[in-house]
Amino acid sequence: MSKNEKYNTQLIQLFNRPCKLIKEGGKFGINSVGYFIFVLGLFSISNITLFLYSLSRLASTGFEARKVFFILLIFVVGFGFTLYSAYRMYQYLRINVVKVIYGNLSSIFQSISELIINKTESLFKDKFNLTNSQLKKALDFGRMINIRYHKMPKFLRTAIILLLNKIPIVDMLLELKEEIFKGNKLDASVKLYNRMDKHISNSIFRNNNTTWIWWLFPLNMGVLFVFIKLMIE
Repeated sequence: MSKNEKYNTQLIQLFNRPCKLIKEGGKFGINSVGYFIFVLGLFSISNITLFLYSLSRLASTGFEARKVFFILLIFVVGFGFTLYSAYRMYQYLRINVVKVIYGNLSSIFQSISELIINKTESLFKDKFNLTNSQLKKALDFGRMINIRYHKMPKFLRTAIILLLNKIPIVDMLLELKEEIFKGNKLDASVKLYNRMDKHISNSIFRNNNTTWIWWLFPLNMGVLFVFIKLMIE
C-alpha cells in the first residue's frame, strides 16, 4: 500500500467514528474540527445560560405549575437545538473527509457509473416510460453498492453511498434515456460520470458550509427568550 493510499485509508476510517473524527481530524487536514468545537460550545453555553437564567427567574417570582412547564420546555428545546447543531456540524465534517479523498476515488465512481447505466438499461427494456419516482424506487444505491463492492471496507461504502444519495442521478438518467435505450452504454456512462463529478464538485462540496448557523442560532435564542418572557408574565 502506497503512502497516499494508507493516508486515505486512515482518514476514511474516521468517517463513522464521530468522537475520533472530532479529536483527530486536524491531523488529516480537516481544519473544521476546531470550528465544530466552537459551534457546539456556542450553542451549549448559550442554552445552558438561558436555562440557568430561567431557573433564577422561577426562584425569584415563585413556583407555579405553568412556570415549571416552561422551564422544562426551555430545557428540552435548548437541548434539541444543541443536538441539531452538533448533527449538522458532524455532517459538515463528514463531507469534508470525503472531499479530501475524493480525488483518489475517480476510478471507483467511473465503475459505479457503468453499474448504474447497466441497471438502468435493464429497467428501460422492461418499461421505457419510467417516471422519476419509479426509477428512483428501482435504483437502490445503498443495496447496489453493498452487493457489488461487498469486499470494500464498510466505511468506504458508506462514504460513497452518502455522496450518491446527494446527487440527482435519476434526473441525469432520464436525460440520457434515449442514449441508454439505443445501447450506447459506454457514452452514457462517461456522460453520467462527468455530470456526477461536476455535481459533486460544484454543488455538494461547494455548498458544504455552515451558513445555517446564521439563522439557527438567532432562532434558538429567539424561541427561548419568548418562552422566558411567557414564563415571567
